[in-house]
Amino acid sequence: AKLLEYGVEVEVLDNYLSVETLQTVKLKGYVLENCEFTNDGVVYIKMPRDVINKYGVTDEEAASQVGLIGSIEGYPCYCLFIEYPNEVRIRIRSRGPRVDKLANKYGGGGHEKAAGAHLDSWDELDTFIKDFNSLCKYYKETGKVDYKVYLKDKEYTIEKTNHNEEEISIILSEALEQDQITELKNSLKEE
Repeated sequence: AKLLEYGVEVEVLDNYLSVETLQTVKLKGYVLENCEFTNDGVVYIKMPRDVINKYGVTDEEAASQVGLIGSIEGYPCYCLFIEYPNEVRIRIRSRGPRVDKLANKYGGGGHEKAAGAHLDSWDELDTFIKDFNSLCKYYKETGKVDYKVYLKDKEYTIEKTNHNEEEISIILSEALEQDQITELKNSLKEE
C-alpha cells in the first residue's frame, strides 16, 4: 500500500519482478533434473564452475537456486554447493532442524533455518552430507530441535517442535514460574 502512495505502478513492478532470463530458467531445469536425494531427508544440488559457465549465470544467480529444491515433501533439509576458485561454498536451509550449528562446524554461520558454510574441496562433500543426514534423520525420527524462545529477556529452550500452542504456553509458564521462585530465593538469601 505504501508503494501505491508513492505512485509505483503495480503492473510494472510485477512485470519486473516476475521476469527471469532464459539462462536462469534453463539453470532451474538443470537443478530439478540433477538434484540428489538421501534416504534421511536431505536434498542437494552441486554447482561446479563448468555448470555456472555453461548456463552463463552469475554466482549469485546460481546460488539463489537453493530455494528451488526447498519445497519437496519428505525432504526438510536442503542445500546447494557452489564452486569458487579456492573453496566450495554451501547454502544450507531447513524446514525442520536448526542448521546454524552444522554451519559453524564447517567454518560458517547464520540463522537457525538458513546458514552458510564452506568446504576446502569437493572431497569433503560426502562428510558434510553424512553430518547433514544425521541431523535430518534425528529430526525426522524424534521431532527434536533446539527451538529457542525469548521471554522477558531470558532464553528458554523447547526441545520438541511438535508441541501445540497450549503445551508451549504451559512449558513457558512453568519455566517462568521456576525462574521467579529461583529469583525470590536468591533475593531472600541476599537480604
